[in-house]
Amino acid sequence: KKQIKKNKLDLEYQKYTHLLNGVFIFATTGLLGFIASFIWSLERLPIGAGISILILVLSYYFYKNINKKLESIIEQIENL
Repeated sequence: KKQIKKNKLDLEYQKYTHLLNGVFIFATTGLLGFIASFIWSLERLPIGAGISILILVLSYYFYKNINKKLESIIEQIENL
């Protein structure tokens, strides 16, 4: 029974690490894409900066939540 619970937690941990990778990809490609698209036109630069800040804030929020969940899973595995 413990082995089944550990396997489930391992699978859940893998799921959240994939989500974390997705957040990093979203943050880097989204941020670089918006900066690159708006840097050529200076009048649109504030819009691009605002969207980039929004992407960074969302990415940080998701990163913190996913990281908290990963730490919780590690704790559960250690307690088995």
